Parts: sequence; C-alpha cells; structure tokens
Amino acid sequence: MITFKMKDNQKDWFYVRKTVFEKEQGFVEEIDDIDKRAIHLTLYEDEALVGCTRAFEDEHHEWRIGRVALLPEYRGKGYGSILLEKTEEILKTKGIRQVSLHAQCRVQAFYEKCGYTAIGEIIYDQGVAHIQMIKQL
Repeated sequence: MITFKMKDNQKDWFYVRKTVFEKEQGFVEEIDDIDKRAIHLTLYEDEALVGCTRAFEDEHHEWRIGRVALLPEYRGKGYGSILLEKTEEILKTKGIRQVSLHAQCRVQAFYEKCGYTAIGEIIYDQGVAHIQMIKQL
C-alpha cells in the first residue's frame, strides 16, 4: 500500500536526499535554506521509505519542484511518477497552475513522459548538467 507524509517526515526526506544526492551522486551541501520554507513529501510502500520531493515558491513567486529522489532499490518501478503526480496534486489544491523544475539532463526523458517541457539552456550545478522544465497543471 502506497502512503505519503507531509508532516513529521524530516528525518526521512533528509535520509533519502543525503543517500541519493551526496553519497551516490557526489553533491555537497544538499540541505539548504529553501528547506525551511518548502513543502516536503515522502512516499512509502507498505511503510518502507521509498523517496521524497519538495516544492517551494521561488523569489519570482513561481512554484518549483525539486529534490525528486528515490532510494536505489525502488527505481524503475513507477514510484517516481507517483511521487511527482502527488506533488503536483498538492500544488493544484493551492491554486498553482504552472510548475517548473531543474532536471538533471540524464533524466530529462522521465520528466518529458510526465508532461514537462524543456526550456532555456543547459546549466551546470556542481558539474552536473541540468535543464529547466515547465508543466501546466
């Protein structure tokens, strides 16, 4: 059974992000000031932690989804789409009609399958190629 948490889940999203982005992918300083104001969503399968995402309003009053991450053993099983759809659903209930994200270019096709469109130029974050993508909700 799939469940989600938006409260009392800090240790879980922290663990997923540290595991995926720092230990696995080599990013540094994964936790930032945005986390203080972001909505954090965690996904569970039969109470086992699967992954997380966050959503926040940026300085231009636009909403962004970020830090979409799944623990390695749950990848390729559809959980990424489920997590992204739930995050978008939460934003829609807040009246948000467009969302953007900075996708790692290596997973751009995943986001395209989820309805996102690439815009702008490739940018590098800690040496990793990213592309901005948007979606109408």
